[in-house]
Amino acid sequence: MRFALMTEPQQGLGYDEILALARTAEESGLEAFFRSDHYASFPGASGLPTTDAWATLAGLARDTSSIQLGSLVSPVTFRPPGNLAKLVATVDEMSAGRVELGLGAGWNEGEHAQHGSGDERGKRDEGHAVERVGERVVAEVEERVREDPGRHHESEVAGVHPAQVVPQQVTHGR
Repeated sequence: MRFALMTEPQQGLGYDEILALARTAEESGLEAFFRSDHYASFPGASGLPTTDAWATLAGLARDTSSIQLGSLVSPVTFRPPGNLAKLVATVDEMSAGRVELGLGAGWNEGEHAQHGSGDERGKRDEGHAVERVGERVVAEVEERVREDPGRHHESEVAGVHPAQVVPQQVTHGR
């Protein structure tokens, strides 16, 4: 069984507060710290300040030392797959291989419209988009693991220094 802390910082948390939570989780022996990837504050009061998930995870990669870090979940509608792969691989390198990526469909229409990605959301079949991106990432990892059963692999998609790749089961949300 894994124990992790999942946070919803789009409810007005700044980086210092997120860092304090991650460090407390790390010092308490939790295995992982996850955060949501939303650009709008909800549920509850709207208009609260929000932070970018991957910018804060990059900071946490440098400001923590052992806890796994990740997003639950990053919508495939916010960032093109190649850009997301590059971003995640960079943060993984910064953390010495401690990043986990969760992918989601990007279900919140109001959030997409508010931040100018509403048109993109409408162009994608959400469930299939998540599956296609997830299948692409999983296929690349599985191929590299078969070619070299060692734990370090370089991603052709992301093109950064080798990152630790630990294949995990793909699960489907709601």
